[in-house]
Amino acid sequence: MRGRPFGNPYAVLGIAPGASAADVRRAYLRRARLLHPDVAGAEATGQMAELNHARDELLARLAPKRPA
Repeated sequence: MRGRPFGNPYAVLGIAPGASAADVRRAYLRRARLLHPDVAGAEATGQMAELNHARDELLARLAPKRPA
C-alpha cells in the first residue's frame, strides 16, 4: 500500500480536528468493529487499511515531542 493516497484522517475516523488521543482511539474502535474484514468481508480490507493509517497518523501527531 506504499504510496497510496488516503483521505483526511479526521474524516476517516469521523472526528473533529483537535480531538484528543483518547477520542482518536474511541473513534477507531467504533469504526473498526464495523469495517474489520472478519465482520464486513474481504472487500472492507482497503477501508480497514485506511482506518489504520488514519489512527496511526493522528496518534503520531498527538504524541508528546521528545527533545532533540
